[in-house]
Amino acid sequence: MKKIVVPGFAILLIASLIYFINSGKPEVDDYVFNPKAIIESRQQKDEAFKTDKKSPISDDEKINFKGLNYYPPSNQYIFKAKFTKFENPDTIRIKSTKENDDRFMLKYGKFEFIYQNQTFSLNIYTRIPPKRNVSFFVPFTDKTNNRESYEGGRYLDIDEIPGADTYTLDFNQAYNPYCAYNHKYSCPVVPIENNLPIEINAGEKVYKKY
Repeated sequence: MKKIVVPGFAILLIASLIYFINSGKPEVDDYVFNPKAIIESRQQKDEAFKTDKKSPISDDEKINFKGLNYYPPSNQYIFKAKFTKFENPDTIRIKSTKENDDRFMLKYGKFEFIYQNQTFSLNIYTRIPPKRNVSFFVPFTDKTNNRESYEGGRYLDIDEIPGADTYTLDFNQAYNPYCAYNHKYSCPVVPIENNLPIEINAGEKVYKKY
């Protein structure tokens, strides 16, 4: 078999090309974007809303309930966010949608992510005292509120304390608080510091009764 010799300059050219291709990939290239899994998860939530006794929608609404409204799954709103834990977390009072039901939470840290060449930040909150395996709370508002999404903003849940300096922030998982479906519920109001001056066209939309 004839031996193929690749000139040194060709090897360098190939290596440079590979680096260029990889460097041009989105920041989330190591995150598995799975639209099918997102849709299946939404279908499960819809089924729970229609059948579960603890569903926030009324029994009358359940009769004609056809599912919640969502943006289509999109990898445009998945970010490799920088995670920073605050050295001296502050205890803050978060207002509620009902009077005399304020919540005290710990401002645990923040996420920073880049979108359209701009850096945005979201604070992370948790119950007091913080514990391992306790979910962390990232409420936010954005420019879709009161139009396509719920006027009071939406939430993201973080299942556990990020163990690294980065965390994949997936806005496809953004959901409405229960008070978006039923006024009898009391929900934390999004702190003004977590307002995003952009549109997040991902996750759950405003709830529409059938």
